[in-house]
Amino acid sequence: VSVQEDQYEWWSRGLRRWWRRGLNRVYTFWGVAFTMTVIVCTAITTDYLDWDRISDDFMPTNELSRAFLASFILVMDLMIVMQDWEFPLFAGGMDIKLPGINTGDINFKMPGGDVHITGKWFNYGIIFIVMILDLNMWKNQIFYEPFIYGQYTDPDGYIYTVMDRAWLRNATRETLSYAWRWNHTNPLTNVTYGLADHRMNSRYHGYPLSVKGIAFGPSIAAFVAFGYLAKRFSK
Repeated sequence: VSVQEDQYEWWSRGLRRWWRRGLNRVYTFWGVAFTMTVIVCTAITTDYLDWDRISDDFMPTNELSRAFLASFILVMDLMIVMQDWEFPLFAGGMDIKLPGINTGDINFKMPGGDVHITGKWFNYGIIFIVMILDLNMWKNQIFYEPFIYGQYTDPDGYIYTVMDRAWLRNATRETLSYAWRWNHTNPLTNVTYGLADHRMNSRYHGYPLSVKGIAFGPSIAAFVAFGYLAKRFSK
């Protein structure tokens, strides 16, 4: 947006000229999007990046701190929308082109009428979709329990993941525990079951739902501020 608008024409003139020339903006968007998609998918689907080894027990998190982190991510999503000078109407005169395509708006007809989406509404519409995904992430952090995911904790709260999926099919809360896994020997390997489990740097302390629910406080405050500002400045 900053290299498309004309409000601060003295800023980075060379970059502005290059960005607006031909389809440079479109090619750059799709090139960066494809590259980042490959990097993220590689990091998620492979063990090339072992975050537990990289972090090396640096600032280990627990379910409460992760819930607060998810809540503050949601707050930042709302702040991205509210910080715009034209919030909440986004009715300014700047012709901001949509990301990845060479047009400033999208028009299509529906049975109930015509739909016209401009650049800012398109960008912030995507952010609202991201907010829904972030809410789902917060929900997962609030209701997370190691047993559901084939995990257990040691006396210090560190989470262990059982890698043997065949064994997990018949696991119970008694067998899927630190005491059982580290005091019983696997007849196939002649070592304790726990030696085959992956120890994570994350922790789980079993905080009650009433405590973890406090993490949603910042998000509630942000939603209240969003609603107040939208109502006040949309008149």
